[in-house]
Amino acid sequence: MDVKKAREYLNVTQHELAELCGVTLRTIQNWESGKPIPKNKVKLLQTLIESNNKQPMNVYMPSIVDQEKENLYNTLKTQQELAAKMIDELSQFRQMIQKKDEHIEKLLAIITNKENKA
Repeated sequence: MDVKKAREYLNVTQHELAELCGVTLRTIQNWESGKPIPKNKVKLLQTLIESNNKQPMNVYMPSIVDQEKENLYNTLKTQQELAAKMIDELSQFRQMIQKKDEHIEKLLAIITNKENKA
C-alpha cells in the first residue's frame, strides 16, 4: 500500500495519520519510505479510505507497479552481471588454452629437435 498517497488522499498530515492509526510519527515516515506495514494497520487504512466520502482510490497499484519495475531492473542487472562474469571467464579460459598450445608447440619442437640429433 502506498501510505503517502493514502495519507494525501485522506488529506491528513503524517502526525494526524499516526494518531488515527495509533502509531508514532516515525512509524508513518517508515511506512511512507517503504517499510512493511502490519496487516491490521493496512486494514485500518483501508477502512479510513473507504469511510472517506470521496471517489474510491487505488493506493495499491502505484506501489505494485514500482515494485515490479524494481524487480525487473534487479533481474536485468543480475543477468548483465552474470553475462559480464561469463565473458570474463571465457576470456581467461581462452588465454589459458593459448598458453597450453604454446607449451605444446615448444615441447613438440624440443622432441623434434632431439629426434633429428639422434
